[in-house]
Amino acid sequence: MVKAAPPEVSTIDFANPEERCVGLLLTEEEQIQQLLDWAEEDRLKLVRLAREVYEIPDGPEQFYLLALALARRQHPEKNKVGRPGKWKELNQGALVVEIERLLETRENLKSACFKLSKREPWKSFLAGTRAPDEVIRQVFINFREERWANVARKAFHLFELEGRIEDWDKYVCDVVLKS
Repeated sequence: MVKAAPPEVSTIDFANPEERCVGLLLTEEEQIQQLLDWAEEDRLKLVRLAREVYEIPDGPEQFYLLALALARRQHPEKNKVGRPGKWKELNQGALVVEIERLLETRENLKSACFKLSKREPWKSFLAGTRAPDEVIRQVFINFREERWANVARKAFHLFELEGRIEDWDKYVCDVVLKS
């Protein structure tokens, strides 16, 4: 039997394994090939997830680092007792929008975070923080799928539709500096 080329992976959505059914009319060899194709498709999606979403380079520890990143996102460390954190839903939502605006200009995530960390009001907000660009990147990655990130996106689009981008910029300053 001629081995087929690996399946083309267009998205990083993972199929529910319970919904994958091997065709009963296939030969045993074809059934095995179907299972192998699904395994290869999942492997390729894991590689893309590591590279494109978490910026984890290829290497022997790639899947360990991906598992760790996913575990940290799913089960973050509980907030410590003490001074309340400065990251609130409003400023995290504004940060997501600002990073996405930079990404629309063909910036990559790392450089977008670096640029934003050097720009006010973020520069003042993160003053005294070690690696502020990395803090911004982590907040973006952890918050971009949250409901308040979508609320911030919709708010920005409203400002944009009304031609009031300057007012959006003032809003960002307010929520960042008054948090």
